Amino acid sequence: MAQEFLVLNGAVASSNVWNANANVIEAIRSTLGTDVEEMEAYGFGLACYRLHIPFMKGTVASNSEFSGSAFGPESAKVSMSNGAMLLAKMIELSSP
Repeated sequence: MAQEFLVLNGAVASSNVWNANANVIEAIRSTLGTDVEEMEAYGFGLACYRLHIPFMKGTVASNSEFSGSAFGPESAKVSMSNGAMLLAKMIELSSP
């Protein structure tokens, strides 16, 4: 069984298709330097890109094609905490 781990800061690749092929995932990671893949942000990110609107997405990876691991409550807790701190900092920095 693969060991579970948390990536607190990482790069996410998003696509318009579901991909469960380990070779393709490794090629994406190698080419783009990403830590995780998902497809939820693709459409929103593409629309923002085309409209020249800044875009950022925080994510909790719910499973792994490599380890077969399922969503873990601890990873959600860490991610939500980090997201709240990031949002608070963004609000602080945007205030006049």
